[in-house]
Amino acid sequence: MASLRIHLLILATLPLVGPSAVCAQTGVDDLLDDLLPRATDSGWVTEWKGFVELLPRRYLRDRGSEGRTDNQLIVLGEAELDFRLGGEVTGYFRPRLYADLGTEGFERLYVPELFLTYSPGRWDLRGGVLVENWGIADTFNPIDFLNPRDFATKILDPLKLGQPGVRLRRLFEGGHHFGEPTLTLYWMPTFERTRYAPRGQRFHPAPVGFSFTETGIDPRGSDRTLWALRYQSTLDTPLFNSDIQLLASRGPDRSPPIHLIADGILAPVYQDVQTTGFGLRAVPNEARLGHFLSTFTLKAEVAHRSFARYGHSPFEESDDYWTCVVGFDRQLPNLLSDRDLLTLTLEYVSESGADDAPSSQRVFQQDLIFRALWQANNFSRSTVQLRGVVDPQDDETILEASFTTQLRAVSEDLRLELRYQRFEHEGEAGTFLSRFSDNSSVSIGLRWDFAN
Repeated sequence: MASLRIHLLILATLPLVGPSAVCAQTGVDDLLDDLLPRATDSGWVTEWKGFVELLPRRYLRDRGSEGRTDNQLIVLGEAELDFRLGGEVTGYFRPRLYADLGTEGFERLYVPELFLTYSPGRWDLRGGVLVENWGIADTFNPIDFLNPRDFATKILDPLKLGQPGVRLRRLFEGGHHFGEPTLTLYWMPTFERTRYAPRGQRFHPAPVGFSFTETGIDPRGSDRTLWALRYQSTLDTPLFNSDIQLLASRGPDRSPPIHLIADGILAPVYQDVQTTGFGLRAVPNEARLGHFLSTFTLKAEVAHRSFARYGHSPFEESDDYWTCVVGFDRQLPNLLSDRDLLTLTLEYVSESGADDAPSSQRVFQQDLIFRALWQANNFSRSTVQLRGVVDPQDDETILEASFTTQLRAVSEDLRLELRYQRFEHEGEAGTFLSRFSDNSSVSIGLRWDFAN
């Protein structure tokens, strides 16, 4: 761990030394040339890129409590390599490191994606460690359930963990209304646990007086396998042009409820879950519905989840439930200049059918989500974003404001991010946010991008 911490410290300084090194003939770029092959020099690496981000975060409430982290120094780094092995075989490799230099022992170095793809024609076969992105909505995606998450990273947008498996995809001929119909089968034979924040961090699952272990009631034998089937295509009608997808899966739950498994010990309790879902993104046809409606993008995700307990589990299965999110994006160009763009998002999340203890652990149940994203589209690529999640039923609110810009005066590869998050809870205890309502924070991040 000591050597890993040294490497993390070196990576953490790259955004700070990068600008001066870029200006020199022998700097960070030369160092990267030794670590990563240039595409022009390698016969099989076609492209590589990545980033290193240094993110200090300061929590604003309940500071000084024993055993709780008041300040964090997050280091996040990723590299991406695309390579070709000849003919119809390509590959992809994306290692990641995530660490809190202010928390002893919290360093994670792993590979969320590493796979080979064989593409002979209208079908392809991919095998390795996979990450799939199925979501359509902005903040909550009930149909995006293939990969487990790392809840130690972000609470609203947790990073996805890679899932070993095989993907077989077939592209069919489209028709008059349905374009590019694609059918995809997933087979995930291994079980990957969801990750959680360690003791001392603000989003650690166990309250004071309890301990937590990520090894809880896990699936065994064939129960560790997940199967999934996905259909996607375009749908063109006189009124709307749409992207649609249908999904079905069965396997271990990716967001397990947390139970008291022994005296003073909390742990995730995994279950077998069957999930069916539907996703839609639609744009009104300007010729039929006019210019005003054509500036909207309509979005919907619907999923049904049905649970079954494993034979060795002493806990009852969770209640089955439906969850959906519906909403729209509206784009408003040229507000302050001839290049800027404002995107307004409004979504509503609803859940029905479950009234058990695990349902209170889910972040989104009856929520209104709004977002305003302003993009300057200038040379500095400046953006301002405001986002809010409001649960009127439980009097819970999450507000987030962020500003990003490139520090072009220093380096075109250096980006600054300022972020503020506010958590408020005024209802009864027992909901998700009631456990973490003291986690309002402010952060200042520096991100340095590199590429061949």
